[in-house]
Amino acid sequence: MIAHLSLWNLGILILVVGLGWYFLREFSVRQSPTCNIPGPPTSSWLKGNLEQLFDPIAGWNFHDSLMKTYGSTSLLRGSFGVGHPFRNEYG
Repeated sequence: MIAHLSLWNLGILILVVGLGWYFLREFSVRQSPTCNIPGPPTSSWLKGNLEQLFDPIAGWNFHDSLMKTYGSTSLLRGSFGVGHPFRNEYG
């Protein structure tokens, strides 16, 4: 059956599977407890907070603002909006 698919049908199949995966992941009942941890807004969905976190010039200022605003634990966003709990124990 799959051997007889045209490029058009294959494209539609990939689109449907991709959208199904996205909606299943986005709207599933299962949520991580880390979703409720506050964190800074991101400037980019692709980069998340990684650019701010690893900035060689302003990175330490970002760390300080995290401590002052969110305390020792905050939720940073990585690539593609994936959440990562961030624990700072230098305060």
